[in-house]
Amino acid sequence: MSRFANSGLKAVWDGVPPQVRSVVLPGVGALVVLLLVVFTVLPSLKVLRFAAADHQTLDGQLETMRTLASQAQAIKNEPRPSQAEAVKFLETSIKQRLTPGAQMNVTGDRATLTLNNVKPEALAAWLADARTNGRLLPTEAKLARSTEAGWSGQLVLNLPAVR
Repeated sequence: MSRFANSGLKAVWDGVPPQVRSVVLPGVGALVVLLLVVFTVLPSLKVLRFAAADHQTLDGQLETMRTLASQAQAIKNEPRPSQAEAVKFLETSIKQRLTPGAQMNVTGDRATLTLNNVKPEALAAWLADARTNGRLLPTEAKLARSTEAGWSGQLVLNLPAVR
């Protein structure tokens, strides 16, 4: 079958006048070169053109990740507070940052924080403080937007085990 196709194409090509062949061959060659340039060389040049900027962006991201890793390691290496210290920390931080819209109830190794229209900024600052200074994280959160300026609901935190 390929012999038939080749012989058919050869017969057609042999029937083309030499003037047309002298135009078609360079045109096909130019088309092949153009396709090679478009699909191989241009993408590589684009990568090279943006490589320096991409490298700087990645270096910045790497530095940020290293900073976060060192902060996480520093927090991890700090001694964990006792349950009594954690409760005292929570009481103090709630009075300083979340009053009058928050109340805490401690049951066993859990502290339940009931929020009533607490400002988002105050809640965010308190959560960051609880994580870094108190080494406490919420294990449950049932919050709803109470008004445009506040959150209401409950946060449950696990306290350290009694030593």
